[in-house]
Amino acid sequence: SVGVGVCTVMPLGISGWDLTERLRAERPELNVLVMSGYDPKARGVDELDGGAVRGVAFLQKPWGPSELVRSVRDCLDGASRAPGGAS
Repeated sequence: SVGVGVCTVMPLGISGWDLTERLRAERPELNVLVMSGYDPKARGVDELDGGAVRGVAFLQKPWGPSELVRSVRDCLDGASRAPGGAS
């Protein structure tokens, strides 16, 4: 079973927002980690960075392997916000 979805804000073919909505429509309990190199003040990214969307965490690029692992672990543990975003 899948415990966490990981996507970028701007993947090829579908937006990260659309993918997140589709994943959560199928599995509302699924936590999703969205990552982006865009400024957290960009459209919609600020909501994720502030933890405003329950079950969706944000990780600011660039990140290292330890930040990614920690963020995925937090999502698997049910944290509403992953480390790596601005506080």
